[in-house]
Amino acid sequence: MTDTALTIPARTSTSGEITPQGIVPVPSIGDQVLFVLDTGHSAGESRPAIVTRTFAEKTGMVNLQVLTDALNDFSAGDPGCTGIMWKTAVPYSETGERGTWRYGTPSYTITG
Repeated sequence: MTDTALTIPARTSTSGEITPQGIVPVPSIGDQVLFVLDTGHSAGESRPAIVTRTFAEKTGMVNLQVLTDALNDFSAGDPGCTGIMWKTAVPYSETGERGTWRYGTPSYTITG
C-alpha cells in the first residue's frame, strides 16, 4: 500500500444506509483486496483480487483481476467461470456492497 490516503465522503448506500466519511489507504498496483461478487451463484460473497490499475486517489476506483471459485461461482460460459474475472472501475465500499472492493480477509461459512 502507498502512504496516500483517500477520503471517502459520506454517502447513501444502495441499501439506504448512510456511509460515514472516512480515510482509506489507497492500494497500489499488485496489492490484494477483496471484491464482493455482484453476479453468479455466490453473489454477495467476497473473493480475493489483485489491483491492476488504480484511480483511487481521485475516485476510489480500481481495476481488478478477481480470483473466483470457477464453476462453483459461475455457470459455464459466464465471465469468471474459468477462475479469473477482470473488473474495471470498481468502487470502494466499507460495507461490502455487491460489485465493490474493500480491505480485509474473506470469510467463509463451512457447513456439514
